[in-house]
Amino acid sequence: MSEFPAVAAGRLQEDLSLNLERVGEIARRLCVDCADYHVVGVANRATQLHASIDGDRTEYIELVARTLSGRASNFDRLDVLIAGALDTGLLATAARGAEAAGSDILARTRFKVIDRCGTPLELCRLYGERNGVAVTVGRVDVIAPTENLTADLICVHSLFRFLPPPTHVDVLKRFASWLKPGGRIVFSISIVRPDSPARLAGALGRIETMREAARAGRLKLSEPVIDFLARLDRREPRGQKAGDFGSVAALEALFAASGLTAVETFEMREGDAGRPIHRVLALLAPGD
Repeated sequence: MSEFPAVAAGRLQEDLSLNLERVGEIARRLCVDCADYHVVGVANRATQLHASIDGDRTEYIELVARTLSGRASNFDRLDVLIAGALDTGLLATAARGAEAAGSDILARTRFKVIDRCGTPLELCRLYGERNGVAVTVGRVDVIAPTENLTADLICVHSLFRFLPPPTHVDVLKRFASWLKPGGRIVFSISIVRPDSPARLAGALGRIETMREAARAGRLKLSEPVIDFLARLDRREPRGQKAGDFGSVAALEALFAASGLTAVETFEMREGDAGRPIHRVLALLAPGD
């Protein structure tokens, strides 16, 4: 059982329906070339078709709460960096972790969300504004950043699936270099079998479900249904992404090559027969 109290219902909760209502207009304005990805990704979560951060949120909150609680007595201000954001999911999870550690800790925490795309950053900015959470955002390419950042805690969730494997070690080393002394990284990633046609079938099934929901008028969209359906038609779901890890051993090798030690690790089965994967959640610390 967690040593931290459960976050009160509704406190810092995401508004997934509101995200879906807003994302079409935001993506058209800020992410012309990748608007389809952002709109469909938000719809996936709004319709609860894809677990994403929801699959390990409880454990993630616990690690964030424990880390921030352990540093709270030594610092007046705590800095949390969200590295990569599909939407508001990871930010909301980190904020709930700070709240679980203590309302005074949340008030002393400053969140910075970085991503190379403007759409998730705008959603996160609006989340902070709506919930009274101190949030700043910045467009940053983690492969080739133009600034050095500092943080007590860096939150990463599924980001490395979207990065070319040759960049993995350098990016994770860079994150470690951004940590303040004693800082930590919470790192979550899916382990995907390279020979899993069921994963592709699951992605195709989710798109078809969203298509049916849109046609039936069950989705609150900021664009005509026909435009949303066109986005679904343009999406080409793949069973895997270039940055996927095929084994826990490969992930452990990344941590070692980056000079990081897993202080604590959770492994969780995820999904159903159509999604034969599991997730690893690790609390990372720089080695001696």
